[in-house]
Amino acid sequence: MTMPRPDVAQSISPPRPGHADAGRAAWTWIVVTAALATLGYPIARWVGLGPAVGPWAYWPIQGALFGILFRRPYREWPALGGVAVLAQSLSIYLIRGDLAGGATIVGALTGVAQAAIGAFIVRRLQARDAPLEGATDVASFVLIAVTLVPLAISPISAFAYGRGLGLPFNAAWWPLFVGNSLSVLIFAPPFMCWGRTVPGDEPWLARPAEIAACMVTIVAMSLAVFGAASSWVRYVALPYSMFLVLAWAAMRCGTRWTSIAIVIVASIGSWCSARGYGPFGSASVLFENGVLALQAYLAFAAFASLALAALTHQRRRAYATLSLQSAVQDAFLESSTEALMLKDMDGRLALVNRAAAESFGRPREQILGLRFSELGDAKSAELIASHDRRVIERGEAITFDETLSDATRTLHFRVTRFPVRDHTGAIRYIGITARDETAERELADRLHRAQSVEMLGQLAAGVAHDLNNLLTVLLANTELLAELPGRSSEERELLHDNAESAAHAARLTGRLMALGRRETLPVAAIPVDDVLRELKPLLNALVRGNVDLVLELHATDARVEMDATALEQIVLNLVSNARAAIVEDGRITVSTSVVVEGPAAGPIPPATRRRLRLTVTDNGSGMSGPTLAQIFEPFFTTKTGAGGTGLGLFTVSVLVRQAGGAISATSTPGEATSFLVDLPLDGER
Repeated sequence: MTMPRPDVAQSISPPRPGHADAGRAAWTWIVVTAALATLGYPIARWVGLGPAVGPWAYWPIQGALFGILFRRPYREWPALGGVAVLAQSLSIYLIRGDLAGGATIVGALTGVAQAAIGAFIVRRLQARDAPLEGATDVASFVLIAVTLVPLAISPISAFAYGRGLGLPFNAAWWPLFVGNSLSVLIFAPPFMCWGRTVPGDEPWLARPAEIAACMVTIVAMSLAVFGAASSWVRYVALPYSMFLVLAWAAMRCGTRWTSIAIVIVASIGSWCSARGYGPFGSASVLFENGVLALQAYLAFAAFASLALAALTHQRRRAYATLSLQSAVQDAFLESSTEALMLKDMDGRLALVNRAAAESFGRPREQILGLRFSELGDAKSAELIASHDRRVIERGEAITFDETLSDATRTLHFRVTRFPVRDHTGAIRYIGITARDETAERELADRLHRAQSVEMLGQLAAGVAHDLNNLLTVLLANTELLAELPGRSSEERELLHDNAESAAHAARLTGRLMALGRRETLPVAAIPVDDVLRELKPLLNALVRGNVDLVLELHATDARVEMDATALEQIVLNLVSNARAAIVEDGRITVSTSVVVEGPAAGPIPPATRRRLRLTVTDNGSGMSGPTLAQIFEPFFTTKTGAGGTGLGLFTVSVLVRQAGGAISATSTPGEATSFLVDLPLDGER
């Protein structure tokens, strides 16, 4: 289903009230048409082309009426045509005193018919808001309006003039055809382009100052060329100088001002030639031959100028369109978070966007022209090459999961590869859109491990619950045995130690149950040094053998706000981890101190914060840099077999963060390792 053209819809719809501006515009153009039709013949006679009784002088109204009808709605055409016939016939009658036996009226009617038919056909082929701005537009205008329509209509008026003036048909037809064609070619374009302003997306067109300079130059050159003696003009100025300034107008000023320049050249050239000036008015040239030569020159100049203006506009419009397309393409390429690449059939990268360069970790200039075998390992390159072969064989887009590795890292991509064909259908490039899923996979792995920790915590809570019940029985029985009479002091001391150990184990299992149920244990301001002194017997039992445990407690009266069991668990895990790192004789030092951090953002003067620093140092085997970077990750362990779960240090880091602190580690392979735990003092958090 096609929508009606706006001008056609307007022609079949009655005028609606309130369109005062449209009504004024219609009357304005009727008056303009009447004035042009009235003045057309007198102007032609004043210019002096052709005898007074013949049709040799082309009348400007012919082309002007074509341009006016092209611009105006169809509903105004009858009024415009009627006014043109009436005004033209009346003007000729008042000047000559007769209508050539009715030939003048017939000529005016056929002129209107020619203008209407040509305008109707050309308007169906061209846009009214931008006519004659393409090579095809100029070609159709010249072929239809300038050539075919006058060729078909002019015999009618020629027959009428032949009868009315007693002229042979050929003597009347040829001048009428040439005159009417030239009238449309010269005078129609200015009216077709009437009122067009320079759009903002046509920056190549000249500004008003340059246009004015161009028009002044054309007037001066026209006077010099057509008003000078013919001795040198015919061979130098006419064929070269005049076309240079017309080319200036065509290439810089656009179609509208080019058409005005043509009218200027035609008017000055006709006036000067009729008075014997210039190459076409020389005394050595017969009048009829001079007119014919002038008409041929003007026809060539008009057509060449309009064609050059159209070709220039078309080329620059195409360049602007390509520039915009390139800008849009670059914007999409550079704004995309996916890696976009294009490689030729030799496997070399011909295009990469910013995301692709970032994925490879290299500047774009270092990537272009390389193969994937030069960007990753041989195994990855072979996999990618096999995927390329599958895309070429199947000739369609295929999605793959690909891994690209080098010496330092491994990247995971979700890649879609597709063939890029040329105009013959042959595959010239392979396009690639790759989504970097490395971070997503790492996050998914972390989530999986976190879920495993959560499940393990729930399992540990259940086991701790059963263990707590057993510890309750052991603790109760130990207390009963200690109270029985007849116990020696040594036995009572042993039973007391058992009770202390069972009570501490019960507190630890309570902590495990709280973690499994995601409960927050009550916190209190606990003295760190006192807690560590009470914990020393258990620590000695933990590091037994040839390892010495040393407590260096220098945080007297320092308190931290946390659960005491959590602090005990932190120390037990760190000491246990240090003990595992010592193969033979060794030493583990647990020290505390109060440290003062530098000025922090706060009120003026800058505030300082005090922290409790707990340090656990061993002289064991130490750790390498890669190992040190992963020690706080869940399930990471350097122990083989069932020697470790990889949850000890992870649990310590969780407990420290819950208390608002921070933990770090330093290590020298083969020498020593230190864990530093900084906890905010009570009231300093």
